[in-house]
Amino acid sequence: MKLKPLIVAMGFATVPLSGCGGGDSDGEISKTKDPIPESAVTSDVYSIKAVDGYLRNAEVWLDINGNSLHDKNEPFAISKDGGVADLDVSGIDNPEQYSVMVKAIAGKTVDEDTVTETNKAGVPITKPFVLSAPAGESIISPLSTLVQINMNNQMTKEEALAKVAQDLNIETSTILSDYVESNLGDVASKANAIVELGIVPESAEELKQDIQELENKLSEHVDTIKQVVAGQLIIKDEDGKAIIVPNADKDDDGIIDAKDAFPEDASEWLDTDSDGIGNNKDTDDDGDGVADVDDVFPLDSTESVDTDGDNIGNNKDTDDDNDGVADVDDALPLDKTESVDTDSDGIGNNKDTDDDDDGIADTDDAFPLDSSESADTDGDKIGNNKDTDDDGDSVADADDAFPLDKTESVDTDSDGIGNNKDTDDDGDGVLDSNDAFPLDQTESVDTDGDTIGNNKDTDDDNDGVLDSNDAFPANKLESVDTDGDGIGNNADLDDDNDGYEDTVDTDPLVELTTPATFGECISSLPKAFEDSVSELKNSALYHVSRTNLNTDEPWHSYLLVTEKDVLNDWQGIAGLDVKRSLVEFYHAGIPSLEVDPLMGVEYEYFGTGDNEGRYFGFQDIENRWYALNLTNGGFSHLAQLSETQTVVSTRITPWAPSVDDPQEIAEDITYVGKEIIEGPDGPQEVCVQSYAYDLTYINKSGDENRNDLNIKGSGFNYIGYGEMLVKTIGSYTDYDMEGNPLWGYKDQVKTLQGYTEGAEVVGQNPVEFKSEMDLLREEYLEYNKDTDGDGALIV
Repeated sequence: MKLKPLIVAMGFATVPLSGCGGGDSDGEISKTKDPIPESAVTSDVYSIKAVDGYLRNAEVWLDINGNSLHDKNEPFAISKDGGVADLDVSGIDNPEQYSVMVKAIAGKTVDEDTVTETNKAGVPITKPFVLSAPAGESIISPLSTLVQINMNNQMTKEEALAKVAQDLNIETSTILSDYVESNLGDVASKANAIVELGIVPESAEELKQDIQELENKLSEHVDTIKQVVAGQLIIKDEDGKAIIVPNADKDDDGIIDAKDAFPEDASEWLDTDSDGIGNNKDTDDDGDGVADVDDVFPLDSTESVDTDGDNIGNNKDTDDDNDGVADVDDALPLDKTESVDTDSDGIGNNKDTDDDDDGIADTDDAFPLDSSESADTDGDKIGNNKDTDDDGDSVADADDAFPLDKTESVDTDSDGIGNNKDTDDDGDGVLDSNDAFPLDQTESVDTDGDTIGNNKDTDDDNDGVLDSNDAFPANKLESVDTDGDGIGNNADLDDDNDGYEDTVDTDPLVELTTPATFGECISSLPKAFEDSVSELKNSALYHVSRTNLNTDEPWHSYLLVTEKDVLNDWQGIAGLDVKRSLVEFYHAGIPSLEVDPLMGVEYEYFGTGDNEGRYFGFQDIENRWYALNLTNGGFSHLAQLSETQTVVSTRITPWAPSVDDPQEIAEDITYVGKEIIEGPDGPQEVCVQSYAYDLTYINKSGDENRNDLNIKGSGFNYIGYGEMLVKTIGSYTDYDMEGNPLWGYKDQVKTLQGYTEGAEVVGQNPVEFKSEMDLLREEYLEYNKDTDGDGALIV
């Protein structure tokens, strides 16, 4: 093998990640004050690499507990081509405080210095070894391993470095350096010699070796190691003495000429039996006359067989079959199952079927070594020829219906089969093992174990329900099967078989049905709150999540809807009374003193009295109209299931409210059914509507910066008791007139978190939420208050 120095380089890479909040740009506040620092999030990787002698298929790990062994919780990797192994150390504080271990495995790990054009696969190492280095060092090599061993023996790092430098006659500064990259050939050759001569440990346990052991290994070869220079390597000769040889490989097979039995043949480098045929071609490497495929020791001419697989050839093994009997005392030394042959018939007793040669097989012979007896039915060590009670059942053979059967002496039904063996003692057709009354032919089952057979018992399973009324008379755990599916209600996850498991079903014993009309659906919803009278204003809190159509950026907010007042004769229409509600939009998850939690405010208008639940539009806090729906009656309660109604609304733009040409918006709304969803305080029945609209919005404001739009949207509304909106999902997109998407969102989910109805609170309390938001706003305004007296907040 063409040997080059082995160095494992370890680089530590830290990739910082930064987290940031998000929200609509309209709600953000620019910052001039120093921002509040955010927590750093890092992802850490140790990159391990073998330099000039890359180890492929070596085991690499971070030795966190310092035992030099790889434990379950320690980052681990197998080195790949180029000796590269990346250790994922994310979540580990200061990984540089731990050593990194490298384990080269014989027959598996390949030193890529043996990879050549001729031998592209390389040659696996033949002897295992382990490398390490002091914690925090980025170069792991045989030299760093010597430093580590010295430090394990109570030396300081400086003392250990000085010791290694003195032993090898090298500069201290080169020991923990990448001496290959620095082209320090003499240092590299010395490092290689430490591996070749077996000075580095073969196992993790040896890494803890006593300093004297290391001294003993070094002292034998230290003079030779000091002499080796660049372009030379050290190997052991036939006597085990270290010798210096050139680092040359004429046939380019990856094995240096000094160790190559065929230095000019790239296909061969070893000839164990010196027969002039290399081991790769030789079918009998050790020349012992046994083909390698049949030879347990193909490289040992003195051995070829290992009967017991203990890695000791039979020629040396004193117990070839490892049965605990020495070969000299073993009648069958190659048979682990035999050592004695009583009748000397050449068949060991374990295999001999008739040890006493009495004509009775040992398996049938109670006295296999006594030819005068062969049976001992009762096992009392008295052969049947002499015994007066052969089966030992205390019934004399003369009185025993089954004198040779200890388990039988009576045959109740006289069928020739004793009661103990008879599988149906009472002859009722039911096996005794299944017969609760094996001696009573009128009964065979006693489900509840009350000693009354089911034929007579009026409550077979003793569950308190008479069999005549029990859907499962033989099952104590069940008596009712509401949906008749053969599964009792206790085990049935959906008792009424309406598609909703009992744990989320508002009435698990009544199948959820879909009413014919939307109004009937609303009327069928279970009451979610008492119709209490209170002067308290009703309010509702919603969480909204959606994804920006253009950037795929998620966006979250809260909507707080609070009833403000009732406006009579609204918009000058006599008898038209509406409830005005304040809608406040809040950032979700950004409790920062530099961001105003309140993003926006607007009003919504809903009818009361004869117009209860009718939507009349919304406008911003400056009373600029976005939509005013005075002519639309809304979605009819008479709508049939799957019936689509087109609801026409009128929209007035906030930037041109005076334009006397409001535009109509047509929206298709369909009553699609009834479902059970998760409400603010648990499962809740809701009526479901789908909606979709596709409209063209013409800019009539005269503002050339605003374009005509094609607006599309669709989704579903989930409406609960009292026509409370519990959930809505959908999408919205603005297109230019050429069909190009301009802005929009997808995957919007608006979910009711909680609400107040009179004095009642359901789910999360919107009032408490409002108080928390007000407190955050006070802190925000205080933080950004006007300090220079110019009347403006700091922004």
